[in-house]
Amino acid sequence: MADNSPSPSGLVEEIEATRRELQALRARFHGILDAAVDGLIIIDEKGIVEHFNRAAERIFGCGADEIVGRNVSELMPPPDRDLHDDYINRYLVSGEARIIGIGREVTGRRRDGERFLMTLAVGEVTVDQTRRFVGIVRDITDQKRMAEALRQGEEDLREQRERLAHAGRLTTMGEMASAIAHEINQPLTAIATFAQAGRRMLGGGSPSLEELTQALDQIGRQAERAGEIIRRLRAFMRRRDGRREPVDLNEQLRKVIRLADVDIRHHNCRLIADHASCLPVVHADAVQIQQVVLNLIRNAVDAVADLPEARRVIRIVSRFVEPDRVEVGVEDHGSGISDPSRLFAPFFTTKAEGVGLGLSISSSIITAHGGNLWHVATAGGGATFRFSLPVALQVPS
Repeated sequence: MADNSPSPSGLVEEIEATRRELQALRARFHGILDAAVDGLIIIDEKGIVEHFNRAAERIFGCGADEIVGRNVSELMPPPDRDLHDDYINRYLVSGEARIIGIGREVTGRRRDGERFLMTLAVGEVTVDQTRRFVGIVRDITDQKRMAEALRQGEEDLREQRERLAHAGRLTTMGEMASAIAHEINQPLTAIATFAQAGRRMLGGGSPSLEELTQALDQIGRQAERAGEIIRRLRAFMRRRDGRREPVDLNEQLRKVIRLADVDIRHHNCRLIADHASCLPVVHADAVQIQQVVLNLIRNAVDAVADLPEARRVIRIVSRFVEPDRVEVGVEDHGSGISDPSRLFAPFFTTKAEGVGLGLSISSSIITAHGGNLWHVATAGGGATFRFSLPVALQVPS
């Protein structure tokens, strides 16, 4: 009977061939791991590092030869460093996962002791009935730094926009100063007149109580009238942090019309409000939207100031534009805009005494609200400025 078993030398050759194949497979496997852009760390059940790829070397600033065979907790700052073995033991006993199979942001420790933020996702694999854990690490230090720089930049931009908006309100009020002074002077003059009348009554010997009461009532009403003008101006002028909230656009238009009423009457203009009913709300800073509308009204007043009184008509329109926009328009029948290409550029103005910031600031405000501000010619002559805002489909909590 023939003996087909390999000779001792043949057995050695087979074992050597198998060993070379395993080495080649291991080298190929390690090569694949080293090619990964994320750090890959393989540990056993005791937390001992078995593999540490090149990306992990770059992230932690130490070579594989320095960490393989050592506890992975050396890559962690306290208190995780001291508690890591307990984490593994608890998972092995209870199956309760804190990171394994979940992943989260954690703090790592480089070779030089520097702490840094990283994302860590851990998977579990069983080979030959032995558990191993594979950690995928990504250094997010630069990502966090850029996110913080972006957040700070947005905050600085918001503050700058609010400063510009405040400056714009100051400019608008400066342009309206003469009309405001005239409007406040009227109730103050009336108060002085009724007060003098009351003194004369008291000096006459037998004053009429009814006439004195009427004079005091008039003084009170005129004082309330002056106070209301001042309150509206103070609310409009106040410097404050921008606040976005659900806003009824028609209500804001009514407030602006009351605020602009002084200037409109001073220039003998007529304002027509054509507000669509049941407008959906927008999510906006109410005062900034008021500023935009007031600036557009002021421009319209200036545009019609030299026209015959019958043509000094300004029309404010609000409407819902499907599917998700609300639009406001301010129309006049003045001389129109001859060169609209630079309308919204800073410091460009067609007014003899204007500073050229009103439309630029208004455009910035509307853009920041996710809307658009544009100009079209009014039918029959004149200019119409319109802006649209997105409907607040879901108001942030």
